[in-house]
Order: sequence, then C-alpha cells, then structure tokens
Amino acid sequence: MKKITLFILSICFSLSSYGQLPETFDTEIPATWAVFPGTNGLGPNQTWGWNSNGFPLIIWEDVVGGLAEDWLVTPQLSVTSMANLLTVDITDLNAGDFASNITIRVSTGASQTNIPDFTTLLTINEADITTPQVFQTFSVDLSAYEGSSVYV
Repeated sequence: MKKITLFILSICFSLSSYGQLPETFDTEIPATWAVFPGTNGLGPNQTWGWNSNGFPLIIWEDVVGGLAEDWLVTPQLSVTSMANLLTVDITDLNAGDFASNITIRVSTGASQTNIPDFTTLLTINEADITTPQVFQTFSVDLSAYEGSSVYV
C-alpha cells in the first residue's frame, strides 16, 4: 500500500505583509528550523532538504503500513495584530496524484519538536495544487494566536 504524507513541494513562509521570517533559504535550511520524521518511523529515506533555487524541498517516498511523515518547523514566531496571516507558496513538481498532502500546523508549546502540541489549521491535498511546477499561495489566519509565540 502506498501512502505519502508530503508532495514534492517547495514552500516560502511570510507572516502578513508586515513581517517575514528573518531567514532565507538561499543556501540551506536555516539551523533555527527543525527537520525531523514523524512518530511512526515510516519514510526515513527522504527528508526536507534545500533546493538550489532557494527553497525547501521534499521528495515523496513510497512506504507500506501508513503515512510517511516529514516535519519542517519554523523557529518560534510572535503573532501580533500586524503579523497574523501566514502565507505559504507551494508547488507540486510532478503531474499526477500520488495521494500526498501537506498540513499547516501550529503549536504554542515549549518545544519545536513535540508533535502532540501541534494543531492542524490547514490540509492541502495534492489535488489542490492545480498546475504542477507553478507556485500557488495558501493562507492561514493566525489571529486566534495573537499575543502568543508559536511554532508553525
């Protein structure tokens, strides 16, 4: 059985038009970001990496017995009334539907890597990416977290 958690994709984050994350992905995933597998241990052969075009990338992986999970988590961010909209640019590099999805999650917990602390705010299915190799922007309203520090 083939289950895949993430598309072949690239993402760029920004918090509203008033603030962006201070890191760039010009040469690598910044050290302040966490990259780790999910709890089931499936899909260990592919993980988040850097693309020479300056964005994070993950390649899908064919696994048996569940979903391959690969996490890419921001450093802690302060959500304010001026920076409460997360925009994510995503593309699928391959045509066809491999039953992949990506979730945008948020945590107010103390750890960047404690999976149970994360709440899913948006799920993007592979079919939601209408044109392969063309970035589409998805937005997540974080106003419920104003005044908090979060991981995304």
